[in-house]
Amino acid sequence: PVATEFREIAGARGGTTASPGLLRIDADTCADDALRGFRRGQSVVFPGRLNRWLMRLVAFVPPFVLRWVMARSGAKARARALEQG
Repeated sequence: PVATEFREIAGARGGTTASPGLLRIDADTCADDALRGFRRGQSVVFPGRLNRWLMRLVAFVPPFVLRWVMARSGAKARARALEQG
């Protein structure tokens, strides 16, 4: 999640406000990390140090645990969207 003013300008609901603040990064950091990865020839870049480490750790998590976490977070996101109308 990248902190920008896009949601407000677009009049959108949800988005980065629903994500943990610890994982959010600013747009400059995102752009710098993406360009650095591009220069290194990386096909996939995870901007932000914490995001990068978390994505590395995900490789060691059993698939059934990932499915459970994703299903739970999806259900929470749907419930929030319904509350907001």
